[in-house]
Amino acid sequence: MSGGSRRYVDRATETMSPAELARLQLARLNEFLDRGVWGNEWFAPRLGARREIRSLEQWRELPTMTKRDVMADIAEHGPYGRRATAEPADVRQVVETSGTSGQGRERYPVTGHDLDLIQQMEMPGFAWAGAGPGSVVLSSLPVTTRAGGQWYQDAVRRLGAVWLSVGTYPAEEKLRYLREIGADILVASPSYLMRLEIVAAAEGVRPADLGVRAIMTAGEPFSVAWAREREAVWDARLHEQYGSTQRAIAWSCEEGAVHGDGLGVLHVLPHLAVYEVIDPATGEEVGEGEHGELVITPFGSTAAPLVRFASGDRVVKVGAGDCPCGRPYPGLRCGRIDRYDAMTKIRGVNVVPSAADALLLQHPVTDYQARVYSDERTGREELEIVVAAVGGPPDAGTLAVLADRFRQEFGLRATFVAHEGPTLVADVAVDAKKRKRWTDERAPMRRGAPV
Repeated sequence: MSGGSRRYVDRATETMSPAELARLQLARLNEFLDRGVWGNEWFAPRLGARREIRSLEQWRELPTMTKRDVMADIAEHGPYGRRATAEPADVRQVVETSGTSGQGRERYPVTGHDLDLIQQMEMPGFAWAGAGPGSVVLSSLPVTTRAGGQWYQDAVRRLGAVWLSVGTYPAEEKLRYLREIGADILVASPSYLMRLEIVAAAEGVRPADLGVRAIMTAGEPFSVAWAREREAVWDARLHEQYGSTQRAIAWSCEEGAVHGDGLGVLHVLPHLAVYEVIDPATGEEVGEGEHGELVITPFGSTAAPLVRFASGDRVVKVGAGDCPCGRPYPGLRCGRIDRYDAMTKIRGVNVVPSAADALLLQHPVTDYQARVYSDERTGREELEIVVAAVGGPPDAGTLAVLADRFRQEFGLRATFVAHEGPTLVADVAVDAKKRKRWTDERAPMRRGAPV
């Protein structure tokens, strides 16, 4: 599938030279710091005296902040923390994180100024996927105090498209909207997209007949094979968005999430934030094609500033010239966003969820759920993987092939079990954007210890 003509949202920055974009980024970074950081009492002891930042090398000398810092600030100075200096009359929105990390929910006030910049971050990906006047975007995500639903909705409407908010409806009702009203763009996590396919098959509906032209997915890793299969099933281009409440936002362009036989590019937006990909062990910027932790400083966070926020997200750095779209934006590799805290060590072997996804999520497998636990009788660490497949429970031969493939890739033996249904996603209305396929049931003191 070809990306076709370019759909520019901010033609000026999308056609700048990399050098021009770098100068603009530094200018906006210093404007952001002057606006709400240098005089902020929470940041003062951390960052020192006001000064001009002249290079990203100088910028990286400043310390990072973490979710733990944000949560401690909120706990001591609720509801938003001492970092928050916006006047109540200027706040237009409040967003919270999902709390899936187990550390509690971050909470952020958002001013009109911030909201404008956030919408500028959210609009490109939808526009690149085809959203605009006369188009319809159907979202399986609920609109709550979580950032994703609210910011998607704001951006789509600002582009002039219709936003169909059906996130709280069951899958059958979502399909009814697709049949009766139609949608140019469908928003769904990888797991929920599979759920919709299963329900459509049960109703005798071919997804390719629903007229969806683009699928916007987020929240879970995926493989090239999985992406190409979804494109064939829906006769639509697969796109990906990476986003967080801390405003670390990136999008695939018109080229989609897969380029030829490889994964595409999630373009970051350097004119709206400073994105860094660092080695957590050294604090140094990694090279192109290498894994690292995403560190974000969004310029649209003046109400409660975020400065070099270490996200905990494990990403692959991509250079600006990697995508055929020609934009000067660098990026991250599509389908390869993980959490460092989701990486599981089993019998001394590190297992990265995205690597397991790429290995297992191939036809006929539609989904899987992995469980690490300690056998009470032997004390040995065990790994059980429950697998769902097209056409019903996978047979013994398929399970044996998967077990052998997993052992060869990771050097680990796992017990593969057939799931009775076609999908592991519960028959519920809400699309859980960040579903975890891996659970660790070992006692905390044993997690990560070789046995």
